[in-house]
Parts: sequence; C-alpha cells; structure tokens
Amino acid sequence: MLKIDLKDYVYSDCAVSHNLDNSLPECYRENAERTIERFNALQTLFGGFRLTSGYRCPIVNDLVGGVIHSKHMEALAVDFVPLETPPQLVLSFVKLLPCVTYAYTSNGYIHVSFS
Repeated sequence: MLKIDLKDYVYSDCAVSHNLDNSLPECYRENAERTIERFNALQTLFGGFRLTSGYRCPIVNDLVGGVIHSKHMEALAVDFVPLETPPQLVLSFVKLLPCVTYAYTSNGYIHVSFS
C-alpha cells in the first residue's frame, strides 16, 4: 500500500493535459492535510486504494464534470478505487464515520466527502 501525500492529492491528469495550474490555495491546506490523513487511515484498514481524484481547482472541476459546489474544490473530498476490498464493503464502513458527510460508489470508484 502506498500512502499519498500532498503532491499526490493535488495531481490531476486533466490539469496536466490542459496545461492548467491545479495548485492548492493555502486557505485549503489544513483541509487537504486532514483529508489525506483520513484517506491513508482508510487505506491501512482496507488494503490500499488507487486515488483517482483529490483536490480540483474550479476549472478542472468543471472540465471533469464535477458538481458546482464540489467538496473537491475545498480539499474535502477524494475519489478512489479499492485495490483489495469490494467497493460496497468499503462504502458501507465509510458511511458510518462521523467525519463523512457524503459517500457513494459509481463505475467502480468510491467518492467520499468529509466535514
């Protein structure tokens, strides 16, 4: 299992392919650090995840079809694919956590928004 860091969390294939700056604003740094810590803790429990989306600047969020008030733009959300555990099992557990405000699975990935 590979724990993610801030560089991983803000990386975006979409931003790279469109030559966009997806840098994290300083005002969201604490959110990002807390989200990364939570994500890594979940990975430890469930055997690893592949992060598919972390922080998104508003332009990237629009390009990927994100919702207008996406928590990705506040560094309070992750999308990921579980590597060793069925998505529904991970989702069932995640939904019980008090720090989770919204979670769902779609097309094999899981989205989690944190408070």
